[in-house]
Amino acid sequence: MLKKVLVILLVFYSSTVFSQDQPNTLLWEVSRVGLKHKSYVFGTFHEVYPSFFLSQKNAVQKLTSSSMLYVEQSRKDFYDSGTTNTTIVTWDVDTWKAATNPEQRKVFDSFVQKAENTDYYNLPPLLLSLTLFRMYAQNFCDTANRNSDESLDHYIERLAETKNIPVESLDDKEKIGEVFSSNTLADSVLVEACVGIMRSMLEEDSKPCQIFDTYKNQTINYEFSKDLTEKNNNLALLERNRKWVKRLDKAFQKNSCFVAVGYRHLMYRQGLIQQLRDVGYNVKPILSK
Repeated sequence: MLKKVLVILLVFYSSTVFSQDQPNTLLWEVSRVGLKHKSYVFGTFHEVYPSFFLSQKNAVQKLTSSSMLYVEQSRKDFYDSGTTNTTIVTWDVDTWKAATNPEQRKVFDSFVQKAENTDYYNLPPLLLSLTLFRMYAQNFCDTANRNSDESLDHYIERLAETKNIPVESLDDKEKIGEVFSSNTLADSVLVEACVGIMRSMLEEDSKPCQIFDTYKNQTINYEFSKDLTEKNNNLALLERNRKWVKRLDKAFQKNSCFVAVGYRHLMYRQGLIQQLRDVGYNVKPILSK
């Protein structure tokens, strides 16, 4: 069940591996005829312990020699997004009751009772699924080297700031509430995802944590030939990728940039890697360690 959840939130897992789709790296070099400088794209895993980035020596060097860092949403914009006029749609007990079947409601109620926190009923499916996965990841999967709950992305941002490298968000802070309130992800799929994560935590099931090893061992299959259809759980990913590519195209022509975004945004035919190639860039994998 949780494998299906992880497909929704992070990564599509496949047993078919092609060398061009599995380059054993997290770092990509971006160049273009006529440009004297190069830029770099690094695929993050938000919930991996933050200092993991320091083990990626080449990625650290490329970051610190860049003139601009782009992240999905900077820490400043993340906290400022709470002050915008966008209101995140909330759910309640009755809404969740209507959205779940009896078995799912039993799991949900048991989780809330054990957590002693009824606030979970107020979160819409997308926001709740992200919240639950972060809890699951940090408490069941990535615990050995973790000494803070900071995301890997924000750690990279702080490192850039120590080098006086400007940081910009790819997502507009005014739009983040719309993302969390959007129904582009099928509620029924996300409801199932939420219940699945709750069940895994209640049962203390850590078997699905293998995806952390896949990331840290850099054995990701990027599946560049896989075409995502514009429906249900892919719409938010595709829409953001399209907007980001337009912005990055302009940025790459002006500066040597370092881009740190969730690695699923690099995957598939509609991922950033293939889209940058489509607009004329040479994008190749390089060692991140």
